[in-house]
Amino acid sequence: MKRVLIIGGGAADNPALLKKLMEWANVIICADAGADFARQNGIKPLAVIGDFDSISKETHTYFSKQSEVSLLNIREQETTDMEKALAFTLSSGKTADIVIIGAGGTRSDHFLHTIGLMFKYQSKALIRIIDGENIISLKSSSFRENCHIGERISLIPYAGEVKNVAVMGLKYPLQGETLKPGIKESISNQAAREAISVNFDSGILLFFRDANIVISGEI
Repeated sequence: MKRVLIIGGGAADNPALLKKLMEWANVIICADAGADFARQNGIKPLAVIGDFDSISKETHTYFSKQSEVSLLNIREQETTDMEKALAFTLSSGKTADIVIIGAGGTRSDHFLHTIGLMFKYQSKALIRIIDGENIISLKSSSFRENCHIGERISLIPYAGEVKNVAVMGLKYPLQGETLKPGIKESISNQAAREAISVNFDSGILLFFRDANIVISGEI
């Protein structure tokens, strides 16, 4: 399975987290200005993809001189740079485990858009967003997850109700409840066991975990 790290323009400097992700990934893609972060941190991507409206001239020149790095200037404006990077990653047809860093930076609209891309491409790959605090994944069916006792866990309904939610293994369990955006959510819960199970009948959940588990060696 391809293990792909996609670097967006909002990537933040977290040396310990970045080191673990570099050890994990066997393919690195930069979405436009994500290449600036890559150059600053000595990272050589397979490709830099986007419409190149935000990458610095210095970085563009730097990577254009490296034959191992492909610069793919896709000028169409119907998709964002992040979606261009995702589409390129998935174009080979091979199963991929994708981690995105720098999903939004200070741009909340870009961050929310990237969550939407997780929804759009969920049937094609496992896609997770990792920032300085969270690992975010999208769940459209019941699941089980290994955890650290005391780890912060949040379950947030996405795009509507999530019905008949039953959770075992959390400090504050849920038993057959309906989660609704802004009405009923499970925020900053805690793992009470080394594994949790989350069962629900319908809907989509955003599953938040503590990003520190990556630094401890789990991705």
